[in-house]
Amino acid sequence: MKKKEPLDDKIIDKRVIEKKLRTGDITEEQLNEYLDKLPDVSDNAEEFVIELENEK
Repeated sequence: MKKKEPLDDKIIDKRVIEKKLRTGDITEEQLNEYLDKLPDVSDNAEEFVIELENEK
């Protein structure tokens, strides 16, 4: 059995995570622990509106 790899900020991408979960390289528990440690930076978000023109 493979040794479970720790999650690395450099490789965190939805597609990579899904593959690592499928192949057993990481566990759901490892993923949840990693996600729980992430800081809440939602206050840093800025809302903006994009208006698109209709081309005719």
